[in-house]
Amino acid sequence: MKKIFVFSIDHVIDIITNSSSELFILKGKSKEIVEEMIKSKYQEYRTEYNEIKNITELDADELDQYIDYEYFCYDIPRDRCRLIPGFSFEEMYEIKKRFGRDCISLKRNEGYRFVTSENKEKIINGLSPNKDMYFLFSIDENPNWEMQEELMAIATRYHLG
Repeated sequence: MKKIFVFSIDHVIDIITNSSSELFILKGKSKEIVEEMIKSKYQEYRTEYNEIKNITELDADELDQYIDYEYFCYDIPRDRCRLIPGFSFEEMYEIKKRFGRDCISLKRNEGYRFVTSENKEKIINGLSPNKDMYFLFSIDENPNWEMQEELMAIATRYHLG
């Protein structure tokens, strides 16, 4: 008897190159405090990571990239899909038939993005009412794994593929 294994893949490029970029999310009262937190774990972080950005400094693509990973809802029941505070299920998700079954995905405005100029401020206010959320994106792929582990002690890590 033959056995078939099915693997869920986030991005095909991961199979080909095993490369990845990283995003770390931190909370703090100011950018300076967050930077000190990062430097306490990885003094030379700027060799592999971009400048820290407050949630209000993100462009629509950067914010959308985060939402894609944090609010991914493709193959789970509707009642387990997470919502950004202030948004309804209908505002965030759409249900489409795929392979004969209903599949839930983030709504894509203009064909590719959830975040738009019209909803960006509402998203920011829902995610971080105090504007104390900071983002640290890697510059290139495959930053130093040992330093990633250090940063995971103070931040939430997202493997962006």
